[in-house]
Amino acid sequence: MVRDTGALGGEHLFQAIVLYFMRRHADQQKYIEAFMMLLYNQSIFSDEFFISWHSSKKRLDKNNILCDRKAEKEMKSLVTKFIEWLQSDEYGEEYGEEEAAEEVKESKE
Repeated sequence: MVRDTGALGGEHLFQAIVLYFMRRHADQQKYIEAFMMLLYNQSIFSDEFFISWHSSKKRLDKNNILCDRKAEKEMKSLVTKFIEWLQSDEYGEEYGEEEAAEEVKESKE
């Protein structure tokens, strides 16, 4: 589905996720941040995507039938801790350690 819709495929997938948690299965909202972490860890969405979406710098496809700005706004309030972690020093240190390890590995080769 994502590949077939081209550049907007990722946005459409994310819009479907928003609707799933906010409209279809609201009883599952307690798992939103864990699910976001899974999407991030599996490289489905980048930290830049999450941060820019949460800060409203990135707007999802408003012409898509899945678009629900109210649901997005509601979901943003539920993932604040996850976004704060992505923007935190703890995340930065973790990311920095991975880059440093890769640089050391490359210098040895």
